[in-house]
Amino acid sequence: MKKNFILGFFLCLIVLASIQLSKSTLIENALTDEFFSSDTILRIEEINNTNFTETNTSLEKQQEMKELLKGQKLSILEKSFDPLKAEYRIVSTSNPNDQIYIFVEENVIVFPHKSSRGYSIKNNHELIREIDFLLK
Repeated sequence: MKKNFILGFFLCLIVLASIQLSKSTLIENALTDEFFSSDTILRIEEINNTNFTETNTSLEKQQEMKELLKGQKLSILEKSFDPLKAEYRIVSTSNPNDQIYIFVEENVIVFPHKSSRGYSIKNNHELIREIDFLLK
């Protein structure tokens, strides 16, 4: 009886751990390797309601932003976000499916080709602010 209880307890722990792990991912799982390539040019746009205005972001700043994003752990949020309410849209010119919408105030990013669900940065809560600073 005690043996079954202990076995059941450990089984529950394993299930809970796997559920928790499935709610997190690496940013590289949401974007292609091509997005992070130094050869890929990004189109960065500021969003104001339905107006998208392309920014003049240097290639050096683009590369710096890619390095900031690379390897970041993301937590999947239950809440959905309207892309038109984001502050920025970042699109890979070589693969238009590689898109990121950045919500600075909410500290959230969205990958619209996956869903409108948001992701928070798990291991760097200042990353969105760093990207915002870099783009200004």
